[in-house]
Amino acid sequence: MERLLNAAHGAALGAAQHRDICVAVALDVKNAFNTAPWKKVDNALRAKNVPSYLVKMIRSYLQDRSILVGETLHRRSTTCGVPQGSVLGPALWNVFYDDLLDMETPSGVQLVAFADDVCVIGIARTGEATATLLNPVLAKVSAWMEQNGLKLAPTKTEAVVLTRKNKYDNPELLVEGHVIPIKQSMRYLGVEIDTRLSFTKHIQQASRKATDSATAIARLMPNIGGPSQSKRALLGTVANSKMLYASPTWAVRGTKTAKNRAELARAQRTVALRITRAYRTVSGDASSVLASMLPADLLATERARVRLGKLGGTGLIKADGHTSFSLTLGAG
Repeated sequence: MERLLNAAHGAALGAAQHRDICVAVALDVKNAFNTAPWKKVDNALRAKNVPSYLVKMIRSYLQDRSILVGETLHRRSTTCGVPQGSVLGPALWNVFYDDLLDMETPSGVQLVAFADDVCVIGIARTGEATATLLNPVLAKVSAWMEQNGLKLAPTKTEAVVLTRKNKYDNPELLVEGHVIPIKQSMRYLGVEIDTRLSFTKHIQQASRKATDSATAIARLMPNIGGPSQSKRALLGTVANSKMLYASPTWAVRGTKTAKNRAELARAQRTVALRITRAYRTVSGDASSVLASMLPADLLATERARVRLGKLGGTGLIKADGHTSFSLTLGAG
């Protein structure tokens, strides 16, 4: 996700007439983990110089498995795939998928992936130039999938143009003969990424989920004779977790607008009212103080600062005997 956003920010730098557009294409792989061929996994391990005895041991670990299918729970043996939910499964998938990410791409194109979620990023001055860059790469990715026993779902593939330009032309992108729709926002790794990177739609969706969770929890916590405040606060963290999902990614840009901050505050107020057993007429600020809850936008920004600090972007400044954070978040 960070590589995608960094690419978009880099394309937006400079004077308006010299800015590029960044196009992100999220590819959907059908039933990815369950269809990885074992022979391809073996070959990938050998290419990484894994000793033969370990390759045989891993093959023994993969084979002689069965699954239960349908309402009758019919047992069928498996002939491919890596076990989901296992410790070794993600590592084997990454080794197998590494060959795709090592594929040669022209300047201005990147391949990024998390697990089976692949995103092809292209940067160019115009939509037509971006299409010229991306379409051959999309064809190569499709060919790699076919050669390695995987299948794309072209109808589920989406794309979004990330730009600060006011005028631009959408690229005409194709995958396996299907036209890829260019949308105003695209969901990738659980985050709704919009054209302007304002994250307004993502915050709206996350706030709605948090409100729904708070409402559901409220049914378990009546105001009269219900759980103690500490238990309410513990359950309230469920709503906050949903609201602040992936906040280090979107906090810097997402909390800039009053509209987004108000959306977060509205969802948080529902949680605070249940924790404090207050009336609905109590203001959001008052309920947050009574519930000892920091504003959601500040929590999101704090997580972004911590994340940036781990990446080496935060310095400590000592002055007047106090230590404070020095943070440059960038205007991109």
